[in-house]
Amino acid sequence: MRVGTVDDPLVHPHRLMRRWRMGALLAVPMLVWAVWPYRTPELPVVEPTAVQTAANSAAQRPPLRLAAFDAAIWTLDPPPPTPTAPPPPLRLQLVGLLREGGTTKAVIYDPDTDELTVVAEGAKIGARTVTRVDATGVTLAEVGGGAGVRRLLMETRGTP
Repeated sequence: MRVGTVDDPLVHPHRLMRRWRMGALLAVPMLVWAVWPYRTPELPVVEPTAVQTAANSAAQRPPLRLAAFDAAIWTLDPPPPTPTAPPPPLRLQLVGLLREGGTTKAVIYDPDTDELTVVAEGAKIGARTVTRVDATGVTLAEVGGGAGVRRLLMETRGTP
């Protein structure tokens, strides 16, 4: 606002006072309305007799079932599974593969018994069963299924 204009309160102070009076006239009724106590209507109260109250409450209320409070509300998380020991390392070594007739057999060295064994599919060597013999290696399975399936691969070395 520029000095000397019509809205300048220094030039026309009566306009400023008029604005204050109008604001006060509008604020006073709102203040009275906000502070005025609110009356609530009074409702009639009927006092029941003690005999009626006991008879009505017993007839309307179902019996308390204490068995409902026996439900488990909090359940504990199951304990973490105990870590199982890893299966022992497979000490068998694939020495070579033989082709007899139409079947492929594997030559396996067992360092525990210090023996060479020639096996075909379905043969047992120690606690394992030979499930597959192919050109790349031998697949062995635990008899009880405990350690799962292991594979012995034939080492291939490049020719010089």
